[in-house]
Amino acid sequence: SSIACARDGEKIYTTADDVIDLEFIFCRFKRAPISYTMIVYLEDMNDMYDGIVYTLPITVAGVAEVDNKFLWRPYITGGPTIDGVEVTFETQFSGYLWGGVAREE
Repeated sequence: SSIACARDGEKIYTTADDVIDLEFIFCRFKRAPISYTMIVYLEDMNDMYDGIVYTLPITVAGVAEVDNKFLWRPYITGGPTIDGVEVTFETQFSGYLWGGVAREE
C-alpha cells in the first residue's frame, strides 16, 4: 500500500507556546468505518535522523455519519465589503460548516 497523503520535510519554526496546525488534504480516505494510522516523525534542525515517531489512530466515519450535501451550493450575495462577505446556501441536513477567506497571492 502507498501513502495517500503526506507532508515531507517541511521546516517548522517555533518558539515557546507555539501551536502548529498542518492540514492533510486530498487524502482520498475511503468511507465506511475504516481505520488508518497517521505517522508523524519530528526531527530537529541538525537533521541527524535521531528524531521521534508518534502515531495517531484515525477512524473515518461511516456513510451515514458523513452524509450531507448542499441543496444550493454557496454563492456570494451582494458585493464584498471591507467588513467581509455574505454567502448564501442551503443544506439537506443540519450539521457543521467550516469556511474561510484567504488572500489570493
